[in-house]
Amino acid sequence: MDAFVEIIFKKGKTKNTITCKRPDGSATWMQGEPFMIIHDLTHYVVETQLGLQEAFFGLLARGWDITDFENKQKIRSTDIPMEGIRAEILVGLLLTERNDGQEMNDFNSVYRDSSGKFNLLVQPLEASVLNKLREGVDDLINKWRFMPMDRPLVLNFPA
Repeated sequence: MDAFVEIIFKKGKTKNTITCKRPDGSATWMQGEPFMIIHDLTHYVVETQLGLQEAFFGLLARGWDITDFENKQKIRSTDIPMEGIRAEILVGLLLTERNDGQEMNDFNSVYRDSSGKFNLLVQPLEASVLNKLREGVDDLINKWRFMPMDRPLVLNFPA
């Protein structure tokens, strides 16, 4: 039987929360501003669709605390595995497209150039993979937007 981290996004009247419950019973959580919830939902799509295990949710599954990512004294960018940096770059680019309201014509060039700043060599994303990521992000964010207050959006991530 596969083990999963249960990720619970909850919309509150004044604050949103994200909780990650690990198979061993431990958990980590934090309050999240609207942008951070959208950011984390995008991470979920990128990491699950690309099978990434050493990015944000994979690190949480291994025991990292969610609030550590905000604490630059506790976690430096050099502590993040390359797979996590790759995910962060992709999340940033996908959210830039959403905020701009249009797809980048040169997505793979920007992806390559952004990755090069971290000495990370990446393969271009095939159009079908990129479109699936975009659709997945749109679907999950829309699902979140229409969620009623105090009702959780529960997702599973392989531990």
